[in-house]
Amino acid sequence: MNNFWNEPNLEIIEVNNSVPQLVKVNKSNSMDLLIATQNKIATISKKKIIYKQPIITRNDDPIIFPNTINVIQGKAGAHKSRLAEHFASLLLTKDLHNSILNFKANFLNSYTVIYVDTERNLSEQFPAALQSIRRNAGYSFDFDPPNFEFITLLETERENRLNRMSEYLEYIRQKYSNHIIIIIDVLTDCIKNFNDEKESLKFIDILNELINHFDITIIGVIHENPSKTDSKARGHIGTEITNKATTVFSVGYPSDKNNILEITFKKCRSSERYQPIYCKYEPNLKKLVEAENLEVQAMKQTKAQIEDVSLSLINILDTGAKERKEVISLLCPEFDCSERTITQRLSEIYQLNFLEKYGYVLVYDAAANNDRNKKLYSIKSLNQ
Repeated sequence: MNNFWNEPNLEIIEVNNSVPQLVKVNKSNSMDLLIATQNKIATISKKKIIYKQPIITRNDDPIIFPNTINVIQGKAGAHKSRLAEHFASLLLTKDLHNSILNFKANFLNSYTVIYVDTERNLSEQFPAALQSIRRNAGYSFDFDPPNFEFITLLETERENRLNRMSEYLEYIRQKYSNHIIIIIDVLTDCIKNFNDEKESLKFIDILNELINHFDITIIGVIHENPSKTDSKARGHIGTEITNKATTVFSVGYPSDKNNILEITFKKCRSSERYQPIYCKYEPNLKKLVEAENLEVQAMKQTKAQIEDVSLSLINILDTGAKERKEVISLLCPEFDCSERTITQRLSEIYQLNFLEKYGYVLVYDAAANNDRNKKLYSIKSLNQ
């Protein structure tokens, strides 16, 4: 079977007086393809642009849009796969009012959900995940929802996974005519070496071709680097996929002293950047549920408490001014927390004049005679 991105003739939809037309283009002729795409864009640019409705919303705010690449990233054990499963459940639900963490699916369109797993075992873990998807969609655990397909690449050698997946997606594309959402869990396992630039770019080119030439949306799951102070998605593929993505979620535990999860919106290309979501896993329901306000406040108070950070900050700056980046890099390992947490504490200390209780004022200003306008932290004694 030929992979659909290697077909000699590529169908490109052009709009003529609002009537879609399929135009056969010789893909092997790069000039033909370039001109055809130019004509398509020129036609669309002369009409009123009507943006597509989001596929997933939260409290009526648009979250995931059709024909986009979206990423869910997080450390090991942070329930990032569970968030992806919840999106699958919402898109497959028989209850149009069903919501999880106030996320809801937009049912102006019908959907086919394709779940591609790469790492869970076949005897318990992946079957259990499928049962959870069905239950949270409102079905019994053993019911086969319509328009739900799934495969595992666990038994396929890494160097062959990309080809096997492309063959399967070609089969799916011919089988279904509605909008297809492909969930890939995890992205790094689809290629032989996730640090290889050539392999990573080839894979991302394939995903871009899917969303631009077919009625397809991608949701990819990826691990973050294992360091607690590094929130970057793993490998070269992690860098490239987050650059290309429209929406990027990060899921993690801000504190290791409780079970509260934080879902942050690291990137929102087509909307405003939303506030974090605080939730926890409820084992009896087998789903994520929103945390109570008191639980969230307790979590925030246990991680890098402002008093402790203030005292460490005074010690760090006692020898002289330091760049903001250096201060953050020194405080993160001391309190075993993310840059985001330390940045928030520094902002609170500065805005609340918190160091005054210790006899100091925190000064945050640009370095003198510095072309790059570096920001420096320093302290000034109130007794001077």
